[in-house]
Amino acid sequence: MERWFAQTNTVHLPCGEIGPTPLDWTMITGLRFGGQSISLDPNYAKDEAVKLLGLKRRKRVFQGNRITLSAIRPTEAQVRAFPANDVIKERISRRLFLYVIGSCFFGNSKSVIHHELVKLVEDIHAVPDYDWGAFTYAAFLVGMRRKVTGQIGSFTAFWPFLVVITVFALYIV
Repeated sequence: MERWFAQTNTVHLPCGEIGPTPLDWTMITGLRFGGQSISLDPNYAKDEAVKLLGLKRRKRVFQGNRITLSAIRPTEAQVRAFPANDVIKERISRRLFLYVIGSCFFGNSKSVIHHELVKLVEDIHAVPDYDWGAFTYAAFLVGMRRKVTGQIGSFTAFWPFLVVITVFALYIV
């Protein structure tokens, strides 16, 4: 983190500087750029999010307007408890997708995601149509900037990306 410069979004090394590009991001994460841009709808109802995810509205599901990752993480017992009909498969797929996106790309010490993200997975078959590459890449850059400028105490989101690019720069170049 001490080599990351927030102004340029680059890692500064003795031999020069290197920064992640959208192509790097796509090659490492597998998330492509392009598609429908992602914007969050502040009017999206929490109750609708809870219903689509198949959650029971409990105190631990929300922290403010955000859903806790522990509430949406599908467990093996939950998957085995239900017959494998299409509704249940879609519900589990939504939860798993949001859990992976939330824990890998939007991770912080609170482990929460915006409940508005649920609207984007309402039609599970339309998920690939969104620009997840740009959305997660921007979140990574913002998270790194906030971490190195002291705005947040921890940043756990997709740190392996930084490790890969630093190792590449130090040992391959």
